[in-house]
Amino acid sequence: MSLTETQTFVLTAAAEHPEHRIEAFPEHVKGGARTKVLAGLYARGWAWEVDDHPVLTDEGFRAIGRERPVAPAPPVEAEAGVEPAVPAEAKPRRHREGSKQSRIIEALGAPEGITLAGLVALTGWKAHSVRGVLANLKRAGVPVTSRKEGAERIYRTA
Repeated sequence: MSLTETQTFVLTAAAEHPEHRIEAFPEHVKGGARTKVLAGLYARGWAWEVDDHPVLTDEGFRAIGRERPVAPAPPVEAEAGVEPAVPAEAKPRRHREGSKQSRIIEALGAPEGITLAGLVALTGWKAHSVRGVLANLKRAGVPVTSRKEGAERIYRTA
């Protein structure tokens, strides 16, 4: 698939950004045009949202002929006879089957995602409670992403 000049500009700038955020656009791309460009990047899997910021995905790197740079692992200094602690993100998280949180995670796994209103209807919780669970899932390492579609925000897992 060939890229437009705008897509090439945006993806290349994001690849150079320290956090691979999509922030730079050509000078002539403003307002609604930026929204359309981002929607196209999301649709092709070249970008996704992390903490409400569009970020370049591995597919986005490949679209411009690059690989995501891998940061070197920090050195581990172990004391004699002591096992290094397993980082929290390496421990598998378990959720009670049938719980509202596990139903949210299952709904987020749908390819089309789910709206906040859908999650509120699913759980019976207020919107602020659902948003709190989404934030906690992100902190726990669940790759929750969101995108804006019209007036609604669609949530899903990567």
